[in-house]
Amino acid sequence: MKTRQIVLVGLLLLSIAACRNREVAPSVPPDVQAIQRRTFESLWTTVNDFYVYEDFGGVDWQAVYDDYQSQLEPEMTAEAFDALLEEMLTQLPLVIFGSRPMIMKVW
Repeated sequence: MKTRQIVLVGLLLLSIAACRNREVAPSVPPDVQAIQRRTFESLWTTVNDFYVYEDFGGVDWQAVYDDYQSQLEPEMTAEAFDALLEEMLTQLPLVIFGSRPMIMKVW
């Protein structure tokens, strides 16, 4: 159970790191745009399915999706995309369990 949680969080971090570590030319190729959109959708869906509180701590998670999805831009750099994902996640309350923060359900 904890292993599944660790794997999910690890995948999220790898997705963010993959976008952060890439240098993007001034004109973002279409494949990078597609990767950013898939990463955004995957992150949102993972949180939607596994966030520790079913009510998202009182946050309208669908409204967060609508707001941040509309901010995805065709010429978005990796740095701007990374910042957008981080800002989206800060909309959720951080859950502290013992001394460890978590955002996913524990099975």
